[in-house]
Amino acid sequence: MLLSAPPAVLAHGEGGDVLPAEPGLAMSAAAALRGLDERRPLPSTRLDGVLLKGDAGMDPGGGQVEQATVAAAWRWHPAWGAYAAAGTHGDEPLRLEALWLQWRHDGDDHDALLTAGRQGLAAGPVLLATGPAEAFVLQPLAQRAALDHPDGDDGVQLGWRGSALGADLAVDGGLWRGRAFPGAPQGGRGGPGTSLHLGLAAPAWNADAVWLRLRPEARGTSTSPALGHSHGVPACDPAFTEVICFGGRVDLLGASLRWRGADSPLRWPLTLTGAGWWRTDDGRLESANGLADYRGRTAGGWADAEWAWHPAWSLGWRHERLRARHHLDGPGATLLALEARLQHAGTARRDTVQLAWQAAPWARIGLAAGEETIAGSTGRFVALRLVVTTAWATMSAP
Repeated sequence: MLLSAPPAVLAHGEGGDVLPAEPGLAMSAAAALRGLDERRPLPSTRLDGVLLKGDAGMDPGGGQVEQATVAAAWRWHPAWGAYAAAGTHGDEPLRLEALWLQWRHDGDDHDALLTAGRQGLAAGPVLLATGPAEAFVLQPLAQRAALDHPDGDDGVQLGWRGSALGADLAVDGGLWRGRAFPGAPQGGRGGPGTSLHLGLAAPAWNADAVWLRLRPEARGTSTSPALGHSHGVPACDPAFTEVICFGGRVDLLGASLRWRGADSPLRWPLTLTGAGWWRTDDGRLESANGLADYRGRTAGGWADAEWAWHPAWSLGWRHERLRARHHLDGPGATLLALEARLQHAGTARRDTVQLAWQAAPWARIGLAAGEETIAGSTGRFVALRLVVTTAWATMSAP
């Protein structure tokens, strides 16, 4: 997702765009490598109490590739360009993250963008940051509860870029196949999804809000305690084999705000970030043991503070909160809730501190420690993280 999403806030269609500003080809790569020690398995790995895919999650312990991405961006005409990215994490094979075509029109006072293909939801620089783009060592709890592990979807996004009162403005509307969670891929049926994004960027501020509506059918949640980490959603077969199935409507609301003191008149070496996700699921849950009307409400957020007291050194702190509530009404409702492990719903929290060193323009090293409490279980961790980003082979078109 670091490289797959279309630009959320652009200055007249260029600043922040992953495509070259002028006709040409650009290659890039990014990776986050992590070594993490946990005293006991972290409860966020499975994140019981939230209706997700139901897999055991990707164990963050030990040394592993948190995420790695390679990408190519090609603009062959001032108005036309294309982008492709592939990524991996852990020991999984390389998989296609993005493949899209973009048309851009640059006007005198505003620009228009039309992006079609597999891509990320336009949501700004904070809400969907993962892997190398994520400032801290673990995915935010609220992001995980809203999207599980964010994946691109096939769709079309129409964007408008302009400026007013010294700020850059962005508006993006999208139509989606609805095949990425919390839609219904792999055996389910994902109805058309719609999205809307509003963004504002000023010298010291970024503010974004996004809404996404999906209508999944036969979206599976595994009830097997042994299922390992998976990008796919369990298939809802007629026998409901170790699966519980959801059908209905999903709404996602996200918002973020970031203030960079170094770019403000105060010139403080302090960056403050706040973000949150709210997800609602309304429909029905069904398994071999019951059928129930279902209402799920999950809300959470995080707040960051990063103090860069030296050009190469910074100290950061993140506080997170998450709350999930579920209501089931119908025959077998209690069994359904137990199968989906919804009895663990409640309030979760996590606190993380991190010391980061910008060892080179392309390398950032972080030492982090944290504690989380989820469903009455507490986990503690320390981690060493290396983030590498680079770009090369940029060529001008003839």
